[in-house]
Parts: sequence; C-alpha cells; structure tokens
Amino acid sequence: MNKLKEKAKELLTSGTVQVVVGYEKGTGGKIRPAFITRPEDTEKLVYDEDCHHNLALYLYKHETKHLGKIAVVAPPFVLRSILILTTEFQIEENSIVVLGVTSDEELTEFGSFSEIETWVNQHPVEMKDKDREILKQLSAMNREERWQFWQNEFSKCIKCFACRGACPMCSCFR
Repeated sequence: MNKLKEKAKELLTSGTVQVVVGYEKGTGGKIRPAFITRPEDTEKLVYDEDCHHNLALYLYKHETKHLGKIAVVAPPFVLRSILILTTEFQIEENSIVVLGVTSDEELTEFGSFSEIETWVNQHPVEMKDKDREILKQLSAMNREERWQFWQNEFSKCIKCFACRGACPMCSCFR
C-alpha cells in the first residue's frame, strides 16, 4: 500500500498527472472513490478487499477529464474495463496512467494498453465460492426456472437507474 501512495505522490508532484482516482475511507469507514489532486492528500489512499467500485467509470466522465491527465488505481476488474473502454474509443492511451494493483497488493505501472492486455490474459478471473455456487444453481435450472429466477431478481428494480450510473460500460451521456 505504501508503494501506491508513494507512486501517486510522485506522479502528482512531478506534474505527470493532475488527479489520482483511487479509494479512500469515507463516512462510517466505508470505502468510496477518491479524487486526489494534491500530493499531500495521497495519504488518504487505501486498498483492501473492500475496494470494489469500478473506477474505470470515471475515466471518460467530463467531471474527471477536465481535471487533466488521470492516474487510476486499477485492480484486475478495472483493468478489464479499461480494455473494453479503449476498444469503444471512450479513453485514449495517452490520457491516463494505469496503476495496477493485484489481489496481493502488488503495484504495477503499465506503459501501454497492450501490456494491460497481456497481464489480463495471463491472470484469469478468480471466482468467489458464493458466485460459483449461484452459477452452478443457475446452470442446473431449466429454461422456465431461469426465467422465473430472473423475473424475481428484476422485480426488485425500482428504476432508479443507479445500475446505469455505476456501470463503466454505460458511457451514454443522455
């Protein structure tokens, strides 16, 4: 974690980036996205198993882009999102610095999107036991049972569109 704070501070101090998008502790100790613009504020950065917001969402938003060049803290799921966003021309390689963080909290600064792609291809997604069990149950269902399962899940939707606001792949502004 100290390596992440040191690298973020170095990038801001040198002027290489103008904002670091990472994670910090918020109200009640909950982890939330952080937008660090001053080197002294890099001490706020945290990284642990509770850092699950997909920060790729902020790489193409006007509110973040207007701050200048962005460094983003990118666990594996964010790295995958970055690759998809590049294929959809939502972000450009020279507009961001990617600070990859692995599950064992190793820090990797990627020099190019092709380096990210190579890393992602060499590190398969690790599915949690809980998710594996749900997938197993879904796979065992027939078509009608799956339909009923999804009808039940979607019945909880109140059409607040928070899912759309949180999804890094939903890049429409209207």
